[in-house]
Amino acid sequence: MATQTLVTLEDVLALPDRDDCRYEVEDGELIEASLPRPQHQVAATNLVIDLGIYLRANPVGRACASDTPFVLRREPLVLRGPDAAVILNGNLARVQPDQIIEGAPDIAVEVASPSNRPAGMLRRAAEFLEAGALEVWLVWPGRNEIHIHTQDGPPSFLAAADTLTSALLPGFAISVASVFV
Repeated sequence: MATQTLVTLEDVLALPDRDDCRYEVEDGELIEASLPRPQHQVAATNLVIDLGIYLRANPVGRACASDTPFVLRREPLVLRGPDAAVILNGNLARVQPDQIIEGAPDIAVEVASPSNRPAGMLRRAAEFLEAGALEVWLVWPGRNEIHIHTQDGPPSFLAAADTLTSALLPGFAISVASVFV
């Protein structure tokens, strides 16, 4: 039986930049994800904009745009680039220019693509939470829903008619429906 060679962070950093895909690593296995579709990008962009506007007016942290890499675990390597993220001020010291960020963001946002299955999205949420994220927002454009996963308690399920808020972002409130238009 052949032994699988697991990739390291150094292996990933040595890969060429490509316009047709992005890289992540799951349990040491390199994943080449195809570029997202418009429905996915609309939701991700709207959330990055809303988070950015909020954080400029309420400087409690910084927003990260799509695909900012986070090392969630070193052995075996788990490297994820959420569609949006928030790092609160208390954790900004971990962010160094030109460095991959070690550990999870305080809020990780993952937008489902048509190819994503619920089990895979839940695995991503668990990876972020295990690495220290306080909230993970799973965004489902096909359903116009957002599921909020936290360190404690069951997830919250928000529909288009609901308002997205976060205890981590005092005063942040946006219509769930506005994420998908």
